Amino acid sequence: MGLSSNARLLSITARLTSNEYESQQVSNAKMRLATKSQEASERYLEALSETNYSYMTFDAQGNALNVPLTAAVLYQYGNSKNQYILSNAAGQALISREDKYHYDNAATLREFLESYGLNANFRTQTLKENYEYLNSNSSDPAIGGRAALEQWQNLMDSYKANAAYSTDAWAKEYTESKEVYNAALENYNKAIQELSEGKSTFTGIHIDTSTTPYTIPLNNDEKMIEIFTTEPKADLEDNGVIFNDTDPNSNTVYHKIDIDTILEELTEILNTAKERYSNAVTYDAYIENIIRSDSANSTACDNYDNYLEHLNNFNIEMEELGINMNEVYSYDDTTKARWYTNLWYRINGDSTSKSTNPNCAELDNKLLTSTSWIKDALAHGDISIEMGTYTQSENLTVDSTKPTVEALKGISWKTKIFSSCPDITRSDNDKAIETAEAEYQKALSEINIKDERYQRKLNTLDSEHNALQTEYESVKSALSKNIERSFKAFQG
Repeated sequence: MGLSSNARLLSITARLTSNEYESQQVSNAKMRLATKSQEASERYLEALSETNYSYMTFDAQGNALNVPLTAAVLYQYGNSKNQYILSNAAGQALISREDKYHYDNAATLREFLESYGLNANFRTQTLKENYEYLNSNSSDPAIGGRAALEQWQNLMDSYKANAAYSTDAWAKEYTESKEVYNAALENYNKAIQELSEGKSTFTGIHIDTSTTPYTIPLNNDEKMIEIFTTEPKADLEDNGVIFNDTDPNSNTVYHKIDIDTILEELTEILNTAKERYSNAVTYDAYIENIIRSDSANSTACDNYDNYLEHLNNFNIEMEELGINMNEVYSYDDTTKARWYTNLWYRINGDSTSKSTNPNCAELDNKLLTSTSWIKDALAHGDISIEMGTYTQSENLTVDSTKPTVEALKGISWKTKIFSSCPDITRSDNDKAIETAEAEYQKALSEINIKDERYQRKLNTLDSEHNALQTEYESVKSALSKNIERSFKAFQG
């Protein structure tokens, strides 16, 4: 009996342990169902919060169409569309590979527009010829205006780098030439005045015409006085004028003249002095005069003169026609031309000439057509959206020596709050919600079935556990009583 009871007790204990282990496994399975239920719920909630962005564009017939929003549909030209561009955190315009290619290969706005099939229609053939010379891409200065101007500017820069032609040297020449010119002008005006009064003698500032260029000799820090007269020197001395040509302190010079030719002589002196002064009125004029005085520069000077002639003819014709630069030529498709002019302005700045520091970056082709990228990038603030506008305004030239270069006016690009863009709409993703709801209901149904099965299993295991526990207590009690009787028998 004792051995049988012990074996029975061990069997029940093993079954209880197995029962408890299985119950634990079922309980863990039920917990995993709860996790799956949470995951299904989260997927459903994500679908409920998911939105789509649509962009209103137009087909070839002008009918409005709502299409999924991408950078590509924003950038595609349409004559009825508002113009938008995306910019990154650094403020750079994010442009397509195609637009970047067109910009990189254009030196001017006109060339940029031509790359999109927009050709300029000039008012006259001569305007076109002069314009095309001034903007020629030829590297030969003899036939291309840009090359001729660049050649001249390089020559100017090389002379300016020479210490002999420094700004200090120019300042000295400017001061001296101005002084000589003012003296010559004063002498000329004084001669006219005194000749009209019947005088035959007058005094003026002495200009040394034997020097090249003319100078005004100084004596004791005073300008020397020159006597212009038709009278003999002796008569003047008789009248008290003192001449002392050998005295280094002498400040009077005798100049015998013919009364009939005095104005011719003074005019020649004045014109020569004026030319010298004009050649030094600015630092650039000073350097240009030095360049032109060197025969080694004759070819470059000829090329530059050719450039100036075309430039002058271009300006004169515009003036005669009563037009400004933005009326020299026009485009058949003005709306498309305006679109790409706006784009040039956003990339390049306000000059119609190519900038050395464009404000743009190329947008990867995959991102260009991605609906998810633009939505996420806008939502997280990685990019901004800007809207281009144009108000009619006069285009002014940037530099009078470059009349074909304009300062674009009336164009603006302003950052817009995404929700305020009239062409972009936001909507719930109904299809995604419908799919997620079906998946959620399916997952929930499967989870409930499994949960009920696990719960029934747990109930069964619980009942078995209770029965085993009762049996265990009964066997244990019987075994204890048997042991107690055995001890009493041995004691008796």
